[in-house]
Amino acid sequence: MMKGITIKCEAEGDRIKMLMQEVYEQAEKAANKNVFDFLGKIYTALKLETEEGSVYLREFAEKYLDQFDIDKKASITIMPKEVLREQFGKYHTLTEGFVDYLVSEHLSEDLFYSRLWAFIHDKTFFPDDQASMVAFILVCRNSLIPYFYLPAGIQMTNDEFRECMKKLEPQQDKLQFILQCRYSQKTERASLLLSVLDELSDNNDRAVLFSRLLDWVGSIKKAEDD
Repeated sequence: MMKGITIKCEAEGDRIKMLMQEVYEQAEKAANKNVFDFLGKIYTALKLETEEGSVYLREFAEKYLDQFDIDKKASITIMPKEVLREQFGKYHTLTEGFVDYLVSEHLSEDLFYSRLWAFIHDKTFFPDDQASMVAFILVCRNSLIPYFYLPAGIQMTNDEFRECMKKLEPQQDKLQFILQCRYSQKTERASLLLSVLDELSDNNDRAVLFSRLLDWVGSIKKAEDD
């Protein structure tokens, strides 16, 4: 019985992959390298899958979203450019906020995309197909898509954090030294930084030290950009 269910699930997964590949290829051909046309045509195809739309959305986000070859000079045809700009202004904050909210809920991938698909088609927010299409485009261009389920991370009080920082001063000094040294390859520096983290067995200590490393790397990048 279980074997039959497994085979059925695998066959269903293969069907979705095949149909999504077909949708992608047709949209890619019709869009003429314009990203908004491409996403609009993907949405037009997926909205017909009323029962499995969220499943196709997940498949598209995880496997195809970053594959499209964009030409920023390509003209848009799904709607006038000024209308799209106005719609983006109208719905950007709403879609951005909802994606942030869903991510904060730490949902499974299936539930995340199910609720996201329902949101895109909620007439309370998006009264017609054009508005839902714009919501789909905005969602697909959100930096948190594709989504990955992650458990809640380590949290601690300010006092606990400061205590860890004090205890880890030797490792912090070593990290700063490595960041300042010159290496011929990025992997040399990266492997040495990792070796310092590997000195620690406690996950709280590792998290605190890594957070400090992220601060320093961010400051270095900001200085380089300036």
